[in-house]
Amino acid sequence: MFLVYRIFFVYVPDVYVCRHMACDLESSLEDSGLDVKIVRGVTNFGCEGHVWCAVNISGFLFHVDSIGWYPLVPSLLYHNLSYFESYDDYLNS
Repeated sequence: MFLVYRIFFVYVPDVYVCRHMACDLESSLEDSGLDVKIVRGVTNFGCEGHVWCAVNISGFLFHVDSIGWYPLVPSLLYHNLSYFESYDDYLNS
Protein backbone atom coordinates (compact mmCIF):
# COMPACT_ATOMS: atom_id res chain seq x y z
CA MET A 1 0.00 0.00 0.00
CA PHE A 2 1.30 3.45 -0.77
CA LEU A 3 -0.12 6.91 -0.91
CA VAL A 4 0.69 9.26 -3.74
CA TYR A 5 0.32 13.03 -3.63
CA ARG A 6 0.83 14.19 -7.20
CA ILE A 7 4.17 12.53 -8.01
CA PHE A 8 5.43 12.26 -4.45
CA PHE A 9 4.96 9.53 -1.89
CA VAL A 10 3.48 10.66 1.41
CA TYR A 11 5.23 9.65 4.63
CA VAL A 12 2.85 8.07 7.16
CA PRO A 13 4.62 7.28 10.48
CA ASP A 14 4.66 3.57 11.36
CA VAL A 15 2.69 2.78 8.20
CA TYR A 16 4.49 4.01 5.09
CA VAL A 17 8.06 5.02 5.91
CA CYS A 18 11.35 5.59 4.08
CA ARG A 19 12.00 1.91 3.39
CA HIS A 20 8.59 1.50 1.72
CA MET A 21 9.14 4.68 -0.27
CA ALA A 22 12.56 3.47 -1.39
CA CYS A 23 11.00 0.21 -2.58
CA ASP A 24 8.37 2.06 -4.62
CA LEU A 25 10.91 4.56 -5.95
CA GLU A 26 13.23 1.70 -6.94
CA SER A 27 10.41 0.04 -8.88
CA SER A 28 9.45 3.27 -10.59
CA LEU A 29 13.01 4.10 -11.62
CA GLU A 30 13.80 0.55 -12.76
CA ASP A 31 10.63 0.56 -14.86
CA SER A 32 12.23 3.52 -16.65
CA GLY A 33 15.27 1.36 -17.42
CA LEU A 34 17.61 2.76 -14.76
CA ASP A 35 20.05 0.75 -12.63
CA VAL A 36 19.01 1.43 -9.02
CA LYS A 37 20.54 0.43 -5.68
CA ILE A 38 18.93 0.60 -2.24
CA VAL A 39 21.10 2.44 0.31
CA ARG A 40 20.88 2.34 4.09
CA GLY A 41 22.77 4.72 6.39
CA VAL A 42 22.91 5.81 10.01
CA THR A 43 22.41 9.51 10.70
CA ASN A 44 25.32 11.61 11.96
CA PHE A 45 23.02 13.46 14.36
CA GLY A 46 21.48 10.46 16.11
CA CYS A 47 21.34 6.72 15.91
CA GLU A 48 18.43 6.49 13.54
CA GLY A 49 18.71 4.90 10.15
CA HIS A 50 17.37 5.96 6.78
CA VAL A 51 16.84 4.18 3.46
CA TRP A 52 16.96 5.78 0.01
CA CYS A 53 17.88 4.97 -3.60
CA ALA A 54 21.02 5.50 -5.65
CA VAL A 55 20.80 5.55 -9.43
CA ASN A 56 23.86 4.40 -11.38
CA ILE A 57 24.41 6.88 -14.20
CA SER A 58 27.57 6.14 -16.21
CA GLY A 59 29.32 4.71 -13.14
CA PHE A 60 28.35 7.58 -10.84
CA LEU A 61 25.84 6.91 -8.06
CA PHE A 62 23.29 9.71 -7.94
CA HIS A 63 21.57 9.46 -4.55
CA VAL A 64 17.85 10.29 -4.44
CA ASP A 65 16.01 10.58 -1.13
CA SER A 66 12.85 8.54 -1.37
CA ILE A 67 10.90 10.80 0.96
CA GLY A 68 11.15 13.93 -1.15
CA TRP A 69 12.65 12.76 -4.44
CA TYR A 70 15.50 15.22 -4.12
CA PRO A 71 19.25 14.75 -4.64
CA LEU A 72 21.10 13.65 -1.54
CA VAL A 73 24.77 13.91 -0.52
CA PRO A 74 24.94 11.02 1.96
CA SER A 75 28.39 11.84 3.36
CA LEU A 76 26.98 15.06 4.84
CA LEU A 77 24.25 13.33 6.84
CA TYR A 78 25.01 9.61 7.13
CA HIS A 79 27.72 7.07 7.95
CA ASN A 80 27.97 3.25 7.78
CA LEU A 81 26.40 3.18 4.33
CA SER A 82 25.26 -0.19 3.03
CA TYR A 83 24.36 -0.76 -0.63
CA PHE A 84 21.92 -3.42 -1.82
CA GLU A 85 21.14 -4.58 -5.34
CA SER A 86 17.41 -4.66 -4.62
CA TYR A 87 14.83 -4.06 -1.93
CA ASP A 88 14.62 -7.81 -1.37
CA ASP A 89 18.38 -7.93 -0.70
CA TYR A 90 17.91 -5.12 1.82
CA LEU A 91 15.12 -7.03 3.60
CA ASN A 92 17.24 -10.19 3.74
CA SER A 93 20.26 -8.43 5.27
